[in-house]
Amino acid sequence: RRGALETNATGVLRFAQNPRVHFLTGLGFSHRRDKGVEQGVHLLYGVQSFPVRPLTFEARVRTGAIDGRWMLDTRVRAGIALRRFELFAGYESQNWAGVTEHGPQLGLRLWL
Repeated sequence: RRGALETNATGVLRFAQNPRVHFLTGLGFSHRRDKGVEQGVHLLYGVQSFPVRPLTFEARVRTGAIDGRWMLDTRVRAGIALRRFELFAGYESQNWAGVTEHGPQLGLRLWL
């Protein structure tokens, strides 16, 4: 829903990796503020790939419940990494309580 504010905190574990691929899983807390405050938990699974420099790819799925209503969030991204920065473009779709919001993404990430 437009105008809603959602914040997430997720603990992520990289459970398998090599220099070109990282597999991630996580557990987190979701907080959504719209007409009231709604909270819940979510699980995350994802993969990051670095096939050849400077290309990067990422895909992730996040699912859980906020106030007893299921949510599903999927994201795919492709980017170009230059030193510690990554310029990426992608697409994200979020379905929460039967309402789907989706659209393109463009961003800059700093790798620490």
